Amino acid sequence: MRRYQRSLGAGMLLALVAVLLAACSGGSKGRTPTPTGGASDSSPAATASSTPETINGVAATPLRAGKPADIPAGVVLYLEGGCTQCDGPATSLDRVYRDAAGTLHSDRLFERKLRVENGTTYEENYIRTMRVSSTGNDIVIGVCDRGYCGGVGNATPDSRTTFYGSNDGGITWKVIGQVAGDTWIVALQGAQAMVRHAYQPEAGAPYRWEIVNLPSGEPAPLDPAIDLKTATIVTVGDATPLAVSPDGMSLLWLPGPVTSPPFLGPQLPVGSQVLDARFSPGGANLGVALVRWQVVGPDRTDRTYLGIMKERTGKPMTVFIDGPQASISSLGQWLAPATLVGNAILPAAALDSPLAVTGSASAPSLTDLTTGEVRAIEPLIERRLKGDRTRILAAAPGPFVKVVGSGDCLNVRDTTTKGGHPIGCYKDGVLLKDRGETRTADGVTWIGVWAPQEGSLFAGWASAEFLEIAGRDTAVKPISHPKGTRTGNAPVDAIIHALETGDKEAISRLVRFQTVGCTNESGFGGPPKCAPGVTAGTPIDAMPTGGCEGSWVLKEDFLSFERLSRFAEGSKGPGLYAVYQRSIPPDQRWPYGEYILVYVSETNFGQLAHTVGVTDGRIVSTWSGCGTKPEEMQATIMGTVVLAPPR
Repeated sequence: MRRYQRSLGAGMLLALVAVLLAACSGGSKGRTPTPTGGASDSSPAATASSTPETINGVAATPLRAGKPADIPAGVVLYLEGGCTQCDGPATSLDRVYRDAAGTLHSDRLFERKLRVENGTTYEENYIRTMRVSSTGNDIVIGVCDRGYCGGVGNATPDSRTTFYGSNDGGITWKVIGQVAGDTWIVALQGAQAMVRHAYQPEAGAPYRWEIVNLPSGEPAPLDPAIDLKTATIVTVGDATPLAVSPDGMSLLWLPGPVTSPPFLGPQLPVGSQVLDARFSPGGANLGVALVRWQVVGPDRTDRTYLGIMKERTGKPMTVFIDGPQASISSLGQWLAPATLVGNAILPAAALDSPLAVTGSASAPSLTDLTTGEVRAIEPLIERRLKGDRTRILAAAPGPFVKVVGSGDCLNVRDTTTKGGHPIGCYKDGVLLKDRGETRTADGVTWIGVWAPQEGSLFAGWASAEFLEIAGRDTAVKPISHPKGTRTGNAPVDAIIHALETGDKEAISRLVRFQTVGCTNESGFGGPPKCAPGVTAGTPIDAMPTGGCEGSWVLKEDFLSFERLSRFAEGSKGPGLYAVYQRSIPPDQRWPYGEYILVYVSETNFGQLAHTVGVTDGRIVSTWSGCGTKPEEMQATIMGTVVLAPPR
């Protein structure tokens, strides 16, 4: 039976403060460490270079320390707690955030329970591994409850890890599976998890390595060329993880095969070794991939870089290098538009704390991906310097409202009525993402929220009576302009009137089609498809339309009685949200048109926008959107405002 002495008396704390590290005594000396797949909590800062280094022609900017910063507004941080720089396992999972009123909340979601006898703490039921989804809703934690399950040494043959899952942000938990041997969670997929598993079939036998799917417990098929024992596994989002290929630079889908094109193949210097990667939630606005890699120089010194790539196989557009002022110890999560929330090693002076005497320490941090400035997260500095590792596992963008005083649970309904169908029932403490919408009906003030259910999010409505909403604006605001609103531009207003009244004859006179050559190529996008037997390139009349993928509707189809009637009838319901005039040629960016009319509809997925494009007083495109919110549309259109949004 493994055990260790826990002692954090006054003398230990003073020593901890002096060196800015938490020291815990460990009882695992002499074991051969096994790979865990987890991010290291420390990383040596690179030696400053006298001349700027370039990577593929891009200057590498040293990361630099800035003043402490607050937690980003509306963001919830999920923290792994535990002793730092010691053999102790994780001890807790906490969430930390400020509400709309500015009050700081720190909630313990999960804590290990150890047996203590005569001052000795026995390492039973210790937390072996944990992972939190990017939304904060889906969490899986593995607890070693038999034998020794690894961490700083090999797992014993009798070891077993029990996995607990939560799909409401850590308020309720259930067992989702048990796995023998050493385990490490590598990815979450809604209510499911993928676990890297090392085990001995029998005492003294060589270890075997596999990926296990939970809750099924079934091994995942893998390319034998991927050596799970040594491969670096990267989870770039809430999806199937990637494995760093033998060349050290390409990232492959974990199942393989290794001969397939890499999911990510950045152009890095020879000798680079990818350590971690993330994908931007704002993709096209900033980049595609954020990659951290390391190069070992001829003098055997490690140089570690952080680069943003526009394309999956492109060279970095922006490169940062660990420097004497700051170095990244774990990537954490990339928040749009240019903020990395993770952990970094910073000098004592950058922590701005009475406990920061000398040296440096790894602390929760915010990194500006445009300037390279790294700032410690001020509300977490004291906790970190007093010995808690405070490793950021996830940063969920909000804002959020918290369920309180609901009794058994709070029903989130699909409509703003007491009789609406319940999407789910949520216990006190659950955080629901706030959609920023307020309605009053049936004598109830309803708050629009995103409700987690079975690994997905659904738009719904919750009673404000049972939500913690201090500081939130609860005024009921219109989602669109009232009927009859016009722009003063006569051709545009004629189209608005025709759509508002559902006049299909007027609509048929106001549409204009493009003449383009058809294609026989299959798949989404591209020119309109040829009818059977029609030669590719034959000119046909069609209108660009679509949703997440572009498509075309043929003239004869659009003007058919059934489709035109359906289009006209469907145009009467949505409200006019805004009108923009394009600042670039109307046929060079989707959606097409000199003017873009933005309409908004209330759906089960929240307020969603769709557009009608207008050129020379004619409808030239329609776009149903791709889960696009009306307030997001202006960035998509890139134009000047003709009719401003109603709020």
